[in-house]
Amino acid sequence: MKLALASIVLTAMMTTGKASGTQSMEDNGESQRKKLISNPVAYVYVDGNRSDWEPLESFGTDPMDMNGEGNLTDWKRAYFSHNGKSLFIGIEKHLDSEVLYSHATYLDTDMDSETGYAVCGIGADIMIQRDKVYLHAGKNQDYLWHPCTEATVVSVGTFVEMELPLNALNNPETARVVFIADNRAHGGDSVDYYPDQLDPAHPQGPWFVYDFRPVPAMVAPQKDPAAVTNFSTNIHVDGQLEDWRHLTSFGRDGNDITDAAPCVDWLECWMANDELNLYLAIELEAATGLNFGHTIYLDTDQNPKSGFRLFSLGADYLIQKDTLFHYVGNGNIFYWEPVTKLHTIKSGNIMEMVLPRMTIGNPFQIRVGYLGDNALFLHDENDHYPDNLNGLKKQGRRYHVYYFSTGASEAAVSFLYGSDLER
Repeated sequence: MKLALASIVLTAMMTTGKASGTQSMEDNGESQRKKLISNPVAYVYVDGNRSDWEPLESFGTDPMDMNGEGNLTDWKRAYFSHNGKSLFIGIEKHLDSEVLYSHATYLDTDMDSETGYAVCGIGADIMIQRDKVYLHAGKNQDYLWHPCTEATVVSVGTFVEMELPLNALNNPETARVVFIADNRAHGGDSVDYYPDQLDPAHPQGPWFVYDFRPVPAMVAPQKDPAAVTNFSTNIHVDGQLEDWRHLTSFGRDGNDITDAAPCVDWLECWMANDELNLYLAIELEAATGLNFGHTIYLDTDQNPKSGFRLFSLGADYLIQKDTLFHYVGNGNIFYWEPVTKLHTIKSGNIMEMVLPRMTIGNPFQIRVGYLGDNALFLHDENDHYPDNLNGLKKQGRRYHVYYFSTGASEAAVSFLYGSDLER
């Protein structure tokens, strides 16, 4: 929190005027005027892949106008999108890939310049810095902010995606939006404003305006006929399987590893979800230490051409030991970044874990592959679950599929999905 407070003071400095060396190379014209934007959607995968944003309307393109050493943050374009639960933000920059506290997004959620913090002609009620969301707590000229929630943030290359709950913003109908990056925070001498024509000395705008119009009723995305689905609010992560015995598993896997124990030999695995979390239960043929030999691959966009290419999967996330990782490579190299630690309990040959659905982008359906790497136990045989994960057999599924149920009937989902129900 000390880092956050220091950055807040720094950002307060930048809103008092343009820094020396700031350049406005050109008026970007129609693309940055006070234009009403609205992108209601069913969902956006927060995975660093910009393909979800390509059909949507951005706030416009900002020129590459930051020059000089240290002036690394240079806005290129940004998007807002929303469903009934979340605000999604996509930000593309010209150069840097880091998400710093010097990057501030301000939202005037009541469209009133007399309330909230006075910055560039708006009264900012909400400020987003890195993965922190702040609520203004002072008078119009007071730079006083209280943290109210955290955002899920994924950064890949020069593209950043965020997701935050709409109720943390008090479910606004419209909002004025400005983006400000202070390059003085990391050795530069310029402040980049988006829209480009922002000038704190002349607080008349322009600014962006986003409309949180209701998400239209839409049919739920297609469910794989072979998908397993288990909605439950009664899962206790305690290393026991009593909560799982009445739920549907991915099926029983035979004792197909002939090497002597210890080794990874999947026996049966389950997934279940409630409105916020994904739960996993694993039964092994024999007890082993919880280590990097147990790998679970999650293909959250169900696209074999994105993510890490593992047989028929394009894995966007993996779980090893007690950590969730996000893929940041080019598809062929094994390059992952940690996302979060998972609450994990192991008891004998039973493992249970839970992870927030938001950390994997709130998908509606995922493909799953379990790989037991027994090289760590000095054995030659690896165990695949499903057995045909590697595709060497003529028959058998190449991956498991899990569908995130809402706990409501499918008929209700077809009318309310993406608007009134959690995915």
